[in-house]
Amino acid sequence: MTSIEGGFNSTLFKCITNTLVSTLGEGSVQAFYYAIETKFDFPQKMFERKPLELLQDLNKFLGVGYAILEVSIMGEIKKTFGVEGSGNLKIGPLVELAKKNYLAPDASNKT
Repeated sequence: MTSIEGGFNSTLFKCITNTLVSTLGEGSVQAFYYAIETKFDFPQKMFERKPLELLQDLNKFLGVGYAILEVSIMGEIKKTFGVEGSGNLKIGPLVELAKKNYLAPDASNKT
């Protein structure tokens, strides 16, 4: 993983965490992160490096309740990465658009 990709993953993780904390509170987020770590054998130290895997596990853990959080997370991703005109994309394609924006020619300053 390049430092630019690492920077993207780190920023994406911050989007996820900030949204969860503002929606659920710090204590609840830490409880969810601990549950994901133990239930899915996914160490918290890897969350920042693999934020999409974190979202997948959060989806599995929360079930239908995840959909409510997903809307807020997607809004934060759009705002943070300047994604416009994304319509009704699912989170995977939205993240790909965000990554393209992040890796755009001016991304050389994001290392």
